[in-house]
Amino acid sequence: MPYRTTDDLPPRVRDHLSAHACEIFLEAFNRTYEDYADPAKRRAGASLEETANRIAWAAVKRKYIKTGDRWGPADEFTASRTNRQRRGAMIHHVSIPAHEPRHVAEVLAELMGGTCHPFGPLEGAFIATSGDAHGTMIEVYPERATLDIPASDDQVVFGENAAPPRTWPFHVLLSVQLEAHDIESIGAREGWRAKTFGRGLQGQKPFFHVVEFWVENRVMIEVVSPSMAQEYKDFMQSLQLPMMNDPESLRLMRATHTMKTT
Repeated sequence: MPYRTTDDLPPRVRDHLSAHACEIFLEAFNRTYEDYADPAKRRAGASLEETANRIAWAAVKRKYIKTGDRWGPADEFTASRTNRQRRGAMIHHVSIPAHEPRHVAEVLAELMGGTCHPFGPLEGAFIATSGDAHGTMIEVYPERATLDIPASDDQVVFGENAAPPRTWPFHVLLSVQLEAHDIESIGAREGWRAKTFGRGLQGQKPFFHVVEFWVENRVMIEVVSPSMAQEYKDFMQSLQLPMMNDPESLRLMRATHTMKTT
């Protein structure tokens, strides 16, 4: 039933939330008792008490986030997480499929100025390592390999896809020390499509440039030279996020990547 004051809230709420969070819970709980008195408005089989608790906690979670046993303001948590990310969040390695894993890993190692080695956990897989301080690496798996959750709930295991797709909705941006023409030359030597493109709004100056490097003409890696990498970083640091929600900007961005039909 509704609570008169925050002092009346149960210990599981009162003892773990701040005074302000308790007020949010109280208001949402009591309001739900009025708004959902009619069983037809609730989830099938849900009691009014259950519904009020669910909605009250949802209201709290919009303003507060639980870290450990503590509930803190969401904006403080977000700011803290953002600061941690700015100090060094990064992707250290990725995995891609290939028809010829060893050869693909050797070519990627050439682009990265690194070396190629067998990938121990999976027979037939290889890794291209850059040798940099961040441990940057690309794992190249046989094209039929999958990463699966085992029935035992243990760590990841490898499985097999009997009918792998021709292309994949995956890509990664790889920064190397080569110039664009060198990157394109390596692609041409392999018979793989490697071509420089600008990314941005249709009909406008590109935000940045990449070399679309199509591994075995099936998996795309956006490879960038040092100057391209700086161009990309400059754009990302000045990115106006509201533009990403602007319908016209989205239309112009998508227009450059929509498959044409005849």
